[in-house]
This record gives sequence, C-alpha cells and structure tokens, in this order.
Amino acid sequence: MPDPFKKPHLKVEGFNSTHNYVYPKKPMGSSQEIAQRNRNVHGAFLRERFNYLKEQFFLKEETQLPNNIVKDDNIYVELISETNYELSFDQLEDGYSRFSLLNSQKIINPEDNTQVQYKAIISIREGGINAFLKKIENYLDPTKDGKKGPRNAKLLNQIEEVKMATLHSFWVDHKFFPFPYPADNVWWEVWFRKSNFNENILRQQVNTIGAIWGETQLTFAEHEVRLIKGTANQLINSIFLLDNLAELRKPQLLNDFLTHCDVTTADQEEWLNDLETRLNVSLEENHTLISLLDTGVSNGHSLLKSIISDDQLHAFREDWGVYDTEPNLGHGTGMAALALFGDLTELFGHDRPIHVLHALESFKIKHPGTQLNPDLYGALYMSAKSTFEIYRPNRNRVYCLSVTNNEDQFQGRPSANSSAIDKLAFGESALDQAQELVIVSAGNIGINLDSDYPIKNQSSSVQDPAQAFNAIAVGGYTRKQIMKQPGYSPLAPNGGLSPFTTTSYSWEEKQWPNKPDLVLEAGNAATDGTLASQHHELSPISISNDQTKHPFISFEGTSCAAALVSKMAAELRNQYPNYWPETIRGLLIHSADWTEAMKKGLNINRSGDSQILLRQFGYGVPILERAEASANNSLTLILEEELSPYKLQGSDVKYNEYHLIQLPWPEEVLRDTVAASDATITVTLSYFIEPNPGARQYASKFNYQSHELEFALIKPGEPLEEFRRRISGETKDTIESVDMNTEDWTLGKTSRNKGSIKKDFCTVSGVELSERNIIAVYPKKGWYYNRKKLKKYNEVVRYSLIVTIDTPDQNVDIYTPVEAIIETPIPVETQASLFI
Repeated sequence: MPDPFKKPHLKVEGFNSTHNYVYPKKPMGSSQEIAQRNRNVHGAFLRERFNYLKEQFFLKEETQLPNNIVKDDNIYVELISETNYELSFDQLEDGYSRFSLLNSQKIINPEDNTQVQYKAIISIREGGINAFLKKIENYLDPTKDGKKGPRNAKLLNQIEEVKMATLHSFWVDHKFFPFPYPADNVWWEVWFRKSNFNENILRQQVNTIGAIWGETQLTFAEHEVRLIKGTANQLINSIFLLDNLAELRKPQLLNDFLTHCDVTTADQEEWLNDLETRLNVSLEENHTLISLLDTGVSNGHSLLKSIISDDQLHAFREDWGVYDTEPNLGHGTGMAALALFGDLTELFGHDRPIHVLHALESFKIKHPGTQLNPDLYGALYMSAKSTFEIYRPNRNRVYCLSVTNNEDQFQGRPSANSSAIDKLAFGESALDQAQELVIVSAGNIGINLDSDYPIKNQSSSVQDPAQAFNAIAVGGYTRKQIMKQPGYSPLAPNGGLSPFTTTSYSWEEKQWPNKPDLVLEAGNAATDGTLASQHHELSPISISNDQTKHPFISFEGTSCAAALVSKMAAELRNQYPNYWPETIRGLLIHSADWTEAMKKGLNINRSGDSQILLRQFGYGVPILERAEASANNSLTLILEEELSPYKLQGSDVKYNEYHLIQLPWPEEVLRDTVAASDATITVTLSYFIEPNPGARQYASKFNYQSHELEFALIKPGEPLEEFRRRISGETKDTIESVDMNTEDWTLGKTSRNKGSIKKDFCTVSGVELSERNIIAVYPKKGWYYNRKKLKKYNEVVRYSLIVTIDTPDQNVDIYTPVEAIIETPIPVETQASLFI
C-alpha cells in the first residue's frame, strides 16, 4: 500500500490571469421595508423636531463652560426607528461633514423579543439641520414625488423619534453592561472620531474637570481609542461637548478562567527523568518561535531550560518579573510545555525520542496580586509584538493568546481588543511583509450539572478577543474517555464538544465570522449522573511552574486547545518557512474535519445544519499530516497572490479586478481512471482584513473589514464565457441567458462566507471533476470601497488559495501528472494569454 501524505504540497505560479471586475447582477432595488406614514402629519412632526434642534445652536452659544473647555460647532442627535423598521443608516452621513453617523444600535424589547427598534447617533452641524429641513420640505411637497411616492420617504418614514443625545446615547454596550451611575468614578473606553482629533486639547480638558487620562492608546482607520477615568457627570461637562466623540464602552478586564487539578503520584519524578532522557532539541538558526502572551514562563523546569533562555522572557511591567507566578501551579508554564511538546499523556505512551524543532518566547501580560487599572489590552498586544521584534527581528512567529475575558462576550461584535488582534495579524498594510499568525483560545465555562451539557456551551458566547476576523480562534472537543474512578463516567461523547468550551451558537448577528475556527483536545468532565466536574483522568497533562512541588499538572480547557494548535502551526511554519501566515492559517483549517459525534443528527448539506456545525466546532479538528503534505491520491495546490480589488474612477470608487485561475489538473486520470467513482474537491480562501471598528454595523458603508474576497468554481458543462459573465459583468454580453444559480458546494455561501477565511467542498464523479479546474477569486465591498475619504481604494491585498483533490483509492496517482505540469515552465506569452 502506498505511503500516504509524504509529498510536499505543490505551489502554483503563472496559472492565473487578471480581469476587470464589474458586479454582474442587475440592481434589484432596496429590500428595506418602508414604514407607512401620513405624509402631512409625519412631516410636520419631523419639521417641528428639527427646528427645535436648530434652536439648540443659539442656546449653546449662550452656555458658560468651565475654563479651558473648547466649545464645538455641532450637536449630537439621537434618532430612533419605528418598531420593526430599520433606519436608513447609509443616508445618515452626507459626505460634506454636515452630519455624520457615529454609531448604530439594535434594541430588542426585553418583554417581547419580536419588537425591535434601531437607534442612530449622529453628529450634526447647523448646515446639516438645514439639509434635513430641506429634505422634509421636499417630502411634504406632492409636486416633488417620485415614482414610488414622497421624496425622501426611505429616510424619513423610518424615523419615529428625534431628540438631543445624552451621554447615555453613546453607550454601545447596553446589551452587555448597564450604563454606570452618574456619580460612579469609573474607567471608560472612549472612542473618538479620528477627524480633528487633538490629544493635547483633550488631555487638557479631561484634567480640567478632574478626570484621569489613560496612558495607553489604540489607533484604527477612523477611530482613536483612549481610556478615561471619571464620572458620567464629569464627562457631560467635557467629552460630550467635543466634536470627536463616537462611542463609549466598558473597558475590558482580563481573566484566564482556567481550573487546575493537581496530578499527584509517586512515579512523577521517574516519568520526568524518562522525558528528559528522550528530549532531542534541534533548533536551526531561523526556527519558528511561538510567541506566548500569558502569565509568564518558569524556564527553570528541567523540560524547558534547554529550550527557553532568560532573554526570551519578557513582561509588560518590570516589577512583575518574567517568571510564571500564577497560583495553583501556574498557567503560562503549562501553556509553554503544551505548545512545545503537546499533551504529555501521549509522550508517556511511547519511548521514542521527543524532537523539538521550534522554540518559544514569552511576554507576561498578567500578574497575581496586582490590581491594575483597566487597560487597553490591544495596546498591550502591540507592546508584546514590538518587544519580540526588538530582541529577535525578522523571525517566523506564531502568536498564542489564551487570556480571554469571560465578562466580555460581545456576540461577535468587534472590540478594541479583537480589532487590535486583527491589526497585529494584518500589519501596517497588506504588502508590508509584517503579517502575523495569531491563535486565540475561545474561552471557557464551568459545568456543574450534567444536564447543562451541551446547552450551556451553546448559550455561552466565545469570549473577547476570540471574535477577531484574522485570528484562528480555537475551541474544544474531546477524545478523553477512560476513567478508573468508580461511580463516574465521561460527560461528553468520544469526539464531541468539550464541556469546557464556548461557541458562537447563540450569536444573533449572523454577519460575524464563524467562531471558533478549529477545535482541539480541551478535556472532558466527569459525571455521577447528576453532578459534573473537571477530573484529572479526563484532562491533558502539562507541567507546573514549581517542579519541586508537582512536576506535572492536569491542564484542560480552550487554553490547552490553543496551545496544541500553536504547536501544529509552528511545525507547519518550520516545514514551509516561506509560506505567508495567511497560507499557514489556511492549511490548518483546510486540513480540518468533523468527527461523527459532531455531525450526529445534522445534515451538513442543509444550510441551517451546516451553520449549527460551524458555530460550535468551526471547521473541525485539524489534521497535521494533511496540513503538512500531499499524497498520490490527495493533491494539494497552493496559490499565493495579490489583487487590487478597487479603483478610483472619476470621483467614484469602483470595483477593479478579479482573478481567473486555470489550475494544472490531472484531467486524464480523473476522466479515465477515477471515472464514475467519487472525487472530492476542497477549496479554502484565506486572507487578512484591515479592521475599522465602530458600532455602525447596520450601515453598509461602515464595514468593519477593509475588503472581502470570495471564490467560485466553474460548474459542470459551463462554458468559460458563461462562467466569466456569471462572475463579472465586464463583457458586453447580456447576462439574462447565464445560469446564475449557486454551485454545488456542501456548505454553501450562506454558511461559509463569513469572516476572512472561507472553505467549502463537494464530491462528484472523476469525469465531472476533470473539467472543473477553473476558479475565480473576486472582490466584494469593504471600507476600502465605501470610505472614499480615507483614500484606501488603491490598496493591493493578498490572498492564499488552497485546493485539494481527494480520491478514496490510494492506488490512484493524481499527484505525479500535476507535478510534471508545474515543473514545465510556462512561456511568458502563454501566461499573458490565459483566458483571453
């Protein structure tokens, strides 16, 4: 039998061509439902409200403010929608700075969740009020009516209430945390609009009112984020009067939420000596580094001292020290061992050498007994990155973060922390070669009753910052099933959801990415039939921060799973050191699959069921063997490319280009040898987005992601020209004759097209697959497109496309013929003429 998965993946270059991209479908008009109104009554109400707002400018001029407080030339207005009708958010920013959308919110009636209203906070100048009054006059004038009725009805009919905004109006965390009491002296996460932002003036005003300005900072495309400590009453007298305020949020506090169970046995020292004698550390000059952001690492442990030197240990604050002083035998040290060696339980099961080909560096971000003021932990991540790069520049890294916030579960909405993770991964630009691979644990919960499982996991949201688009968020599953203790049994089934993991099953806003992306071993819980709890027999094993007390400890939860995925990622980067981080992320997710326990009771060909699967398990369990190598009957092709999705044409931003890829293909083998038998094609598209956070997600022009890319596969029997017209309206041919129906993917666009990694697969006959080697990668809108004033429309972005063909028969060789095609240079004139 052939030896599987020993062949290197094949890199594809020169098999793609670039074409103009035009959105192919005819405009279908707005799908937004418009509230029915009596034009005269509603128009008169709105005119009265906006005239009242106009009067506020005159009152404001007469208001006496404290010394050094700057008076701005705008007011803040809160608009509330008619129940169950959405505001026309895109019309609440005019492009002339007369009025600007600051944030948007969805408000669900707590007594009746079918009753929903939408709220928008806008900053409006006097000229903006005049513009609204003009729109109202045109709305009231029947002679200005269009074909669909009163002019501006789409904007004005949706508005139920117009009022002056209060400080409370800027609080976007109402769904998660209550607004502080007016006299409470608390920290606020303040989001300023970047336009006209002047930190010196802001600091001066904050100091004048007796508040405290935090020292850390985060900068995004349209926001500056700072921390300010003070009362709501103080902020009303300063921040609220400034033209820059966009949002107020609760600062995020850190917690690692990991329980430990001591593993005590007389044989521990003997086991440790056995591991030490088998340890084989072979580090090359440019080996991959796992960059651990945790509680520090105690490198005096005998398993670590030959791998991690003192100069690889760092801390956010010098007085913390760099070692792991976390109670209950540590956390960061256990993470380090898992990331270097894996679950030690598996090492005890054989006597082979333990090869270590990657190293680890640590940045301590949490210290016991130290009560810090709330901080912008996103800035802390950036500090870690800078420190690592100073000491060891130009190295391949895998960032690993398991410190999550169980109080901060934002149901997928980006936060300052998760946005900083996205920014860390993206780098300063898509092409600055500073992209990073970041792995984050999904966060843990506790299970006390066996009846809580898996309902509590499904209702407990993935924790901040694991909702980051660009990160690999790692949840937990378990294979731990063996128990010796009488009266107890494992709670979760073999291959099922770990009782300790969180999921995105309960997320209401479906536009956010599917999280976690992957799952790995996180341990099982024990049950006596009623009560459930962690049990060391069902947990992976790692090491402690105090070898003299306990060399080994049990280590469960998504922290463990994240460390194990980091180990896989480091090994993969060692094998393919020149692959982009986007590609390494893509290969891990591309290799993953679901267990039978995960799929039980679900039909993944149904959109609803596949969504349930993705929201709990992501794409499943990564298989390192599949991520690292191809086989004769399992060929993986990798394309790393750059694309310019948008352009400025005249005064408008337009789509620019898309790629057609004609992959080298084992056409004859698929057609003649595989023939009527099954063959499966799997496609993964991986790219990093530049974040632009802010609570304006209900306005389409304020996308969080800089750009979006999608892929399409030519359909059975589809002529190339029809495929091209289906993807892009670039040709002059009409599109009415083109079959615009979706392709025969298993998951489908509804489930898979979320976030910045997209994977799907389908199984067809070899004959059919022999003709389906043409793939398109094309853009959709992002803030590079929608936010013209930020001048990012000419950005070039990167993507990795990974394609695998699998056949069940190991005697079929689809690898060799494609390898021969790739090794034959393509003439330049042939490359230039592809698809023309």
